[in-house]
Amino acid sequence: MIIRCEKCDSRFNIDERILKGGGSKVRCSVCKNVFIVFPPHEGRQVEETDEDDFAVADTAELDRFPVKKSARPGSEDEAAGESFDKLFEDALEEDIQYIEAPEHEDKQELTERADEEAAGKLKKGRSHVLLITLVIILVLIVSALIVYFLAPDILPDSLKPVNKEEITDTGTQRLGFKDVSGSFLMNNMAGQLYIIKGDVINNYPKSRSSILLKGNILDVKGKSVKQKFAYAGNTFTEDQLRKVSMEEIDKGLKNQAGIGDINVNIGSGDSVPFMIIFDGLPDDNLGEFEVEAVSSSPGE
Repeated sequence: MIIRCEKCDSRFNIDERILKGGGSKVRCSVCKNVFIVFPPHEGRQVEETDEDDFAVADTAELDRFPVKKSARPGSEDEAAGESFDKLFEDALEEDIQYIEAPEHEDKQELTERADEEAAGKLKKGRSHVLLITLVIILVLIVSALIVYFLAPDILPDSLKPVNKEEITDTGTQRLGFKDVSGSFLMNNMAGQLYIIKGDVINNYPKSRSSILLKGNILDVKGKSVKQKFAYAGNTFTEDQLRKVSMEEIDKGLKNQAGIGDINVNIGSGDSVPFMIIFDGLPDDNLGEFEVEAVSSSPGE
């Protein structure tokens, strides 16, 4: 529905469905004139109204584009046309902004895509750095293993590999014996003694100290009758074994360094004499004896 402002003669296209049956107050968006518009079936189209006769809140603003009629130069129609031209240009600018909105969205999409590409490059760069770091660590580990197993001599002592045998060895695996024998002898105070004697040999590549031995007397059935421990390097003459008390003998056998420190720093291939002396054995049912190394420590 086309309506016309009686004051500035501007025309507007208005939706007749928004008009009330008794007329609706409208305001011209060009000259701000207020007037009443009736639906077509009322038979009245426009009635000019003084603005002071109604509340502004009841007025519908004619902000739609006016329908321009032909204007004569210098006339009020021309001024209205110029107003229409300005409104049209403003509307055109709005249309241009509206049309450019999708382009703005494309720019935003491009910006987001650029950010994603930058993040991807950063992630890729970090992956390269991580890969290089792992390769360097792997090379260092392989180099350390090669040096550790193939050239241990260049390592400090604290880092040198320890032979597995030395870890489990309590200092007895490379100790040997020679000239081992057993015999009875009568002691004036303790009665009959049984003496196991011989030499213990250091077969280790380095010196050993504090060799401890164990003697075991078995019966005829191979059952242990009595056991006794003694450090190597402690020996007694036959005269001493006859006259010295058993307490003094036991005390002498417990001397860890041996007589004259001969049980200290025993060189590789060297031997040390030993004695293991028993008292209080039964008179019969004795079978045989055993002797074994219990422990030793590395020499200084």
